[in-house]
Amino acid sequence: NVSEDFAFITLFPPACRRYLSPFAEFTYGVALLLGYFKERQPAQAGMSSPEDTSLVPPSLLPQVHDPVAERRRAKAREQLDAKLAAMAAQDDEKWDDEEE
Repeated sequence: NVSEDFAFITLFPPACRRYLSPFAEFTYGVALLLGYFKERQPAQAGMSSPEDTSLVPPSLLPQVHDPVAERRRAKAREQLDAKLAAMAAQDDEKWDDEEE
């Protein structure tokens, strides 16, 4: 049963739940990603498949791509690459000066 009444965190006193909840959710998420809970059924009757449940943290779900954000990332990546190339060239010049 995946209802809130049978959640692992309910085994602890209410004062401790606030601190243990992130750890329990993280552990469950890792176990879910490793495939330990393939046969579990969703708690809500309206959900048709385990993929529709919110058991996976939002940070691990595929992100919706925003074209503006993608352009900004690409521009920042280009600027970073250019700066790293300039720094590498500058380092090479320092090494050449020290050899002479």
